[in-house]
Amino acid sequence: MFTKSMLSSTRPALATIALAALPLASGIAAPPGGGISTPPVVDIAYTASSAINGLKVSASGTASGDVVLWSVSRQLNLNGQPISWNPDGSWLAWYQDTDKNRTHAIVAAQPGSAPRTVLTFPSGGITRRNGLDVMAWGRGCNGGSVIVFLGDESWAHFDAIYVFDPFVVPAQVSRIHEMRHDQDGSPDRGHGIAYSPQGQYLAFVERDDVGFNNVVALPLTCLPGDSLPRAAGDPQRLFRVQADAGIESRAWTTGLDWSPDGRRLAASVAPLLVWQSGMRSWGTARIAVGELAYSYANGMEQVSAAQPNMRMVTSGPPAGQTDYSDERPSWGPSGATAACDRIAFMRSAVIALLDVPRDGYTSADCAVPAPKGIGKSASGLDWK
Repeated sequence: MFTKSMLSSTRPALATIALAALPLASGIAAPPGGGISTPPVVDIAYTASSAINGLKVSASGTASGDVVLWSVSRQLNLNGQPISWNPDGSWLAWYQDTDKNRTHAIVAAQPGSAPRTVLTFPSGGITRRNGLDVMAWGRGCNGGSVIVFLGDESWAHFDAIYVFDPFVVPAQVSRIHEMRHDQDGSPDRGHGIAYSPQGQYLAFVERDDVGFNNVVALPLTCLPGDSLPRAAGDPQRLFRVQADAGIESRAWTTGLDWSPDGRRLAASVAPLLVWQSGMRSWGTARIAVGELAYSYANGMEQVSAAQPNMRMVTSGPPAGQTDYSDERPSWGPSGATAACDRIAFMRSAVIALLDVPRDGYTSADCAVPAPKGIGKSASGLDWK
């Protein structure tokens, strides 16, 4: 819970690290036709093999208006990279290589305008962490917005959460939180990071003292003079990550998202597999939803778990059919009196939709009561 008493125990600000920003990511093309006078209006942005695409979704769950927002050289890497809208849905950011030397970067743009690199990861600086959902754009200090990502600085620091303002040049990056690890240094948490609606909490997955992964919420604050948020205490546990409800099985995540009204967290959860060789991987993932006790009043967010466990809202195929993984969940907008909350996710790389009923309602009250593929192949997505 984010309380005023936490401000007195806030850790000292960490030194910021300046990283280069470039005017335009090499190999990225502006929208087809040399620019679009009226930017396309889309709901879901997704990465394809060589483009950032967008599409609209109707109330009935029908996709339309699929459009290429930016094309990308096939020599650059978009496959599986994270993508995120800013809080007001006017900008997009995504991971991408910027040249043939595989220079990693975060690129941002408004639909209808040329992209620009807002952060590069040079050799000897902060190295980004590869992952399916390791970047999020949220509310920052003084009415601005910030991007958080997972990375590491050196062998002296295991992977950590970093924050920067994408509109400040050169980019000033600050470390918010260093992640917990096993003795061998392996995180084994999985992937996923998400901002609360007002930006006062950051949700991610961290390992506990007995070796289980948990969805946690790190309280954030902005002290007078701060340009970037900082931790306002230690992460608080919300839910244990479990592939089977009620079973103490080790599992990890392949995506995490916080609903716009603050009342739900969605995660793609898969059993953690450890082979005899010591190699680790994950099994087939399903989408799980955790209910939150959430409020926002007098400028303060408060959050805790409303139920002890997350519950699975997707399941595997009938016996004898090919299995699939449900990954990268992203909530769509919903009204305060809605019966259901809509979520998009990737089912074996194809975008699917599902309406999840709220308390007091059933799937029969929803327009999309069961997972519905909309026929778009993607390697990453985010709903505005």
